[in-house]
Amino acid sequence: SLDSVHGGSGEFTIEGNICAAIGNCAWNDLAIERLASTPELLCAVTFLLESNSDWAAGHAARTLGNLAFSVECTKIISNMTSLRSTILQVIGDLITPLYTQRTQERAVHAIANLSGEDSMCLSLHHVPDLYTCLNEIRVMGFAGDGKASDESEESLRRALAR
Repeated sequence: SLDSVHGGSGEFTIEGNICAAIGNCAWNDLAIERLASTPELLCAVTFLLESNSDWAAGHAARTLGNLAFSVECTKIISNMTSLRSTILQVIGDLITPLYTQRTQERAVHAIANLSGEDSMCLSLHHVPDLYTCLNEIRVMGFAGDGKASDESEESLRRALAR
């Protein structure tokens, strides 16, 4: 089930942890450029987005968000039709209340950075219910009882601004 691995135990734990490590590396401009220009890495991150593991999908969304800061990354995604389609479908699912607040916040981070590139922004506008879910988060807050971080609030604002 979706939450059977919540907290990082179970299926995809190792992959989620590896993705977390890659996401941590993707804060340095040079590292972002090197990692973001690797289509195979983007495919692996996308696989984890689809994993039905809150733990792995959350780390994958954060990693995608960090990598999507790179123009090279968004160009690769835009040019790989199947990758783009999968990312757009799955990233919209990750902001639904089925996922934890942490995963929702990380997915919003990815959406905000993906929307910075014009063709990706246009593609995001075609994702069914994406902006409805984002507006619900704006009004009702993220899933869970925790207060959203300032960074998450800023990502939500940027995602809705485009």
